[in-house]
Amino acid sequence: MRVLALCPGPVETAFFDVVGTRQVAVGPVATAGQVALAGLRGLEQGRASLIAGWRNWLRANLPRFAPRAFTARMAAGMLKPREAPALPARSV
Repeated sequence: MRVLALCPGPVETAFFDVVGTRQVAVGPVATAGQVALAGLRGLEQGRASLIAGWRNWLRANLPRFAPRAFTARMAAGMLKPREAPALPARSV
């Protein structure tokens, strides 16, 4: 039996519709087919883990090479609560 830990990054699914924003995804979003193909290739190569896409690999590994202060500022910016859009008034 072979097992692969696949880290796809943002994938074009209904997730963004449910969340109600595309701010979660930065840059291009992979299709489910692209992610599945990358996973199958990783299994064929006998890999234990795979970060699909070079942009996702770079995002995952950037903190290893960047100064800690830069990484902390980037993380703070990404995790900062965003102002929620105003909901329409409900009629009573």
